[in-house]
Formats: sequence, C-alpha cells, structure tokens
Amino acid sequence: MVRPNTERSEDTIVALDFDPKNVNMRVVKGALEKLFETKHAKDNTDRFNLVLFRGNPAYLEDFTFKKDYLLSLVKEDVEDINTVPVESVIFMALTFLIEVYKKVGNKFFRIIIFTDQDMKPVTKEFIVQNLLDITKEMPVYVDIIRLNVKDGTKDDSDAKLRQLISWSKGGELIYVPKLKKLDEIIPELAEKKWNDQEDIFEEIKEIKIPEAYADFYENLSMDPAVIENPGETKCMACFQQTQDNNMLFKCPSCDNAIMHEVCWAHWSKTSNIGVRHIFRCPICFTMLKLPRPFVDEVLGPIEEEEAAPEVAQVTQEVAQNVQVADQNELLKEKDQKAEPKLIEQLLDSII
Repeated sequence: MVRPNTERSEDTIVALDFDPKNVNMRVVKGALEKLFETKHAKDNTDRFNLVLFRGNPAYLEDFTFKKDYLLSLVKEDVEDINTVPVESVIFMALTFLIEVYKKVGNKFFRIIIFTDQDMKPVTKEFIVQNLLDITKEMPVYVDIIRLNVKDGTKDDSDAKLRQLISWSKGGELIYVPKLKKLDEIIPELAEKKWNDQEDIFEEIKEIKIPEAYADFYENLSMDPAVIENPGETKCMACFQQTQDNNMLFKCPSCDNAIMHEVCWAHWSKTSNIGVRHIFRCPICFTMLKLPRPFVDEVLGPIEEEEAAPEVAQVTQEVAQNVQVADQNELLKEKDQKAEPKLIEQLLDSII
C-alpha cells in the first residue's frame, strides 16, 4: 500500500525557457543557487536537473545532487537561444520523469519553468493533457514563473497556463513584475509540494492510480525473471529454496532481489505503486509486475482482503522478512560515482 508522505524528498527539474536579452542571467543564477541551497538545507536527499535552451534543449541524463555543476552550466553571456512553448517544455520534462520513475520510488517530482514577457503562446496544451493526468499520482507538480510580468496582466495564455497546472498534481502560476523581486519568491518555491487537502493525512490515505491508467504503468514495468538453476539459492521473503510449482524469480534489473512468485505477490501488497499488481523491487526500486489474475488469486479479491486473515498474516511476514535497501543512499552513491552527462535533444523532436 503506497501512501503520500509529506516528508518525501523531491526531484526537481528547472527549465529556463526565456530570452536572456530580457533577463539578467546573473540574477537568475543567484536565484537558482538560493533555490538549490534552500531545498538542500530542508532535505539533502532532494535532487535537481536543469533544462537549458542553447540552440537545442540540453539537460542532464539523470537528476543529480551536484548543485555546483548545474550552476556552472548557467552562463551570463548565452547565445543561440531558441525558446519553445511551455507545453513542449512540460512534455519533454514528463518524458524524462517517466524514465526516472521506472527506477525511483517514494518521491515527489517537480517541474519549475521560468518564462518571460515574450513567452510563446500556448496553442497545443492538448499534447500534455492526458500525460499530466496520467502522471498526477507519481506525483508530479508544475510551477510556472513569469518574469517581468505583472499579476493581472491581460494575456491570452494565462488561462491555459493555469489549466496546464491544474492537470498536474498541483502547482502555482507566479508573477515576478521586476527581476529584482525574483529572490523574494524563492523561499516559497523551495517549500515541499503537497496538496493540503489530499496528502496531509498521509498515515490514513493511500495512493490509488485510476484503473484507466493501469495499462500505462504496466507498460513501464518489468517482469520478474525465473531462475532456471537456483541451486541452494533461497527466497529472501520465506527463506526457503525452490519448491514444486513455485520457482524462484529475480528482479531482472539488479539480479539481487529473489523470491518465489507467490512471495512476490505478497510483497506487492505493501510495495505497490497504487496499482495492485505493479510494485517496487526492494533492492533497486525498479517497477515490477505480475499477472493481475495471479495476484488476485494469491491475495484474494480486493473487496475481500479484510476477510482473509491467513493471507494478511503471510503478507505481514513477507514484509517483515524482506530487507529493503536505502534508496537515498543508493542514489547518492550512484551520483558520486557518475560523471554528469549533458544530453541534447533536437529542437525539431519536441512537439
């Protein structure tokens, strides 16, 4: 059972989608430094990424803890700027976040977009409507900051920007009338995002992904792989070896999480992503799946879960026996070993 957690760390992707001729890049860089530092002071497990538009959009292939490296990418004398419509920025960010989500769980995801007074009109908001709705429960929040624009300015895109935000889990449309006031919004922008009405009671509310979107998440997941010659290998949940008609299966991503298929089904009860048969590996956190009918057979119908105490007992024992890795430590270790890699996406490939 996956629950919203107001203490979860955030992975934040920041997009600078404006013409530097309109904006003092030194001020923006200072504001970003304050944003990164403020968020890390609150939670040092937060990670960041940065989207820059220098001819073609460029960003890191993964989130990083290395704030100084990201800031070094923000140049004060930028050339060859090609800004793109906000909806295209969101589309690009979401496709990136979906890839991250496959192997990272228990996170909030943020998209923060800085635009300016010459922002391109929003004309194709439909390209992200369904994607924002589907990824809402990951959950993804969107903030859009309009630099050098006064609140209340008559702008045909204003309503569309608010609509884009509303399709996500939540967020704000923030106006900064003068760039020197940018620093003033950073403390609020650095606060963790959650919906006060829906998420604050995290101890009693579980995340539930709508059935209509289950196929989307199923397509992102991997099937546990059967171990053909397990030898004396034991299940990490019940500590037994291979049994008749109950082979051992491993996570195909890390090869380290090994359970009987039935044990995997019981593990899914406490580690699913909001879809019953889709769950996280306890070692590498990759999204895995089992056939829905099989999980239903092992755990019983959802509406009868409370009526099967013997099933609940096995599930509880599995949850207690399985040793779960520390995801934050794994991510920090990975980030320390890896050199940041900047990737460039062709401008024409963005919708």
